[in-house]
Amino acid sequence: MKRKELYIIRHGQTDFNKEKIIQGRGVNSHLNDEGRHQALRFFEKYQHLPFQKIYTSTLVRTHQTVEHFLKTGIPHEAFDALDEFDWGIHEGMKSTPDLKSAFDEITLAWRNGQLDLGPELGETPIQVMNRQKEFWDHWIQTDEDLVLICMHGRCMRIFLSWLTGRGLEAMDTFDHANTCLYHGFWDGQQLILEKENDTSHLI
Repeated sequence: MKRKELYIIRHGQTDFNKEKIIQGRGVNSHLNDEGRHQALRFFEKYQHLPFQKIYTSTLVRTHQTVEHFLKTGIPHEAFDALDEFDWGIHEGMKSTPDLKSAFDEITLAWRNGQLDLGPELGETPIQVMNRQKEFWDHWIQTDEDLVLICMHGRCMRIFLSWLTGRGLEAMDTFDHANTCLYHGFWDGQQLILEKENDTSHLI
């Protein structure tokens, strides 16, 4: 199997990020001025790469993050399988001590292997992994060997944890600043990372 190379980035900053408001799958927020600046800086650093295709979620903040690449004519496809984690009743809520406590409780449960738990009316990590695998099964059959994928914080953590073979319990070991880059190669068995949470393009 030909080695496949992936550049995986998180979307740029939104006002929800800045104000610490939960924006899951059901919140279709736009980039703010800082997010647009981050997107431009990423483009300036990596515009020389011959990406064969760009994949995003269906949410506008990922589209805006890669818009400079899209304007060059690179093919683009949006997959709902790459949408952000569904935080259920918590989406759109500003962080409070009680909300943070509930968040810490569920993420601890995930680290302890209780991956079939999710927030009320939301998703579980296993459900998210399964929808991501639908995208992966599609992509792995293509002849594309250099792609850019733009997605979301929690879903990026889930995506990377199972692709690298570290397991969903380790998802919180993947830090994810806005427009951070994870760069790696698929060797036919797992994703081998060469860069993790890289934000050097913002300096």
